[in-house]
Amino acid sequence: MRMRLRTAPHPNERQHTLQNFKQPLCPSQHPPQGTHNPLGTHPYKSALFDFQKLVVVILLLVCTCTYAHHYFPGFMDRNRHNYVMGIFWKCARIGERMSPYIALGLVFMAVSLV
Repeated sequence: MRMRLRTAPHPNERQHTLQNFKQPLCPSQHPPQGTHNPLGTHPYKSALFDFQKLVVVILLLVCTCTYAHHYFPGFMDRNRHNYVMGIFWKCARIGERMSPYIALGLVFMAVSLV
């Protein structure tokens, strides 16, 4: 039995193109018609794809880890070689050593968001 290579789909098969996927999965994915977003970005865009939101997330992570390290230093220092907790320890260390720059970054981000 020989197998034949198919280079083009059969005409009766449904074509999966972008036109078939234009409808949203649920109505809450898109804002209502006529609404205006003052930031000019899509309201449901991930922080990974928007640089301004990514910077805000990183600054908040650094500040939160520094605050937590102030109240739980033993817990974070004990787990600093752990893969997951080590990231939080490093963020706390950055917040402690670079606090003037972090504060300036927070001020600039606050002004740019307002």
